[in-house]
Amino acid sequence: MKEKLDNICQEIKFTLMAHILNPMWHSRIKRRRRRGKYSYAKVEHYLKKYHDFAKNLPIEEKAELSKGDDKIFSIWYQGEQNAPKLVKLCFQRLKEIYGGRYVILDSESISEWVDLPDYIWKKWNEGKISKAHFSDICRVALLYQHGGMWFDATDYLTSKVPEWIEEADLFIYQEGNRITPGTLIQSCFMRAKKGHPLFGAWLKMIYKYWKEEDRLVHYFLLHYLLRFLVENNPDISRLYYTMPQIDQTPTHNLWHYNCDMPYSPEKYQELTEDTFFQKTTFKSKRAETPIAGTMADYIINGITEKN
Repeated sequence: MKEKLDNICQEIKFTLMAHILNPMWHSRIKRRRRRGKYSYAKVEHYLKKYHDFAKNLPIEEKAELSKGDDKIFSIWYQGEQNAPKLVKLCFQRLKEIYGGRYVILDSESISEWVDLPDYIWKKWNEGKISKAHFSDICRVALLYQHGGMWFDATDYLTSKVPEWIEEADLFIYQEGNRITPGTLIQSCFMRAKKGHPLFGAWLKMIYKYWKEEDRLVHYFLLHYLLRFLVENNPDISRLYYTMPQIDQTPTHNLWHYNCDMPYSPEKYQELTEDTFFQKTTFKSKRAETPIAGTMADYIINGITEKN
């Protein structure tokens, strides 16, 4: 009862500080940063019961990480052939650039690729873990157990992944201030070699949470669990901060901020030159009805300013 009351108080505090007292005259980015700060504070308070587990979690140092088969993974539960047009285009780009290296998992094939505890499968089948958050668990498990790269189904490749990322033991984009402040990372693209100890510890933290819990404390649980580990376990913090710290913002330039901009090859190049993919969303109205001659039209229909 005490814990339940405490969590209610935290929820009230979050609503007050992140929304009601979040000054309307501040910029959108500044308001978003404030919400991110109090979002994590609320989740951190909830996770304090796992503090000792996180602090004392041993990491599995390995003399040499395995490159594994170096597959490129993504998930669409209904199967690639049943995906929306924009998702099919994203998969098509993966196929064009990487051929047989890419593996698109569906609800039938997931179990062939990931080894998860029985209670995770049980809670997934019972609907206690949503599709989005089961995908979160699977992406960490896939990279730890097989190595390679993860792409969200809505990541649109604009070029090959840079060689230095392909060769890296670990690479995850950082949150940035414009997208999801407070989450530490973004997870729509990740690269890790098989058996990477940070991914191993992260997976154990995920397993611990879902062994004890039947509900999601926050939509960005995956991100917050890693942040909780980094902030409470010095060994994991050391591993994390050996990774290049690169802001994810350029991965949202094209679709999220400029999809209605008139298309030109020069502008397209300018918007995409700082990264190798652009995050899109098939739920956007532009994915269904792009304005003629725009960046969205170019991606969806291959239309250029000359057409």
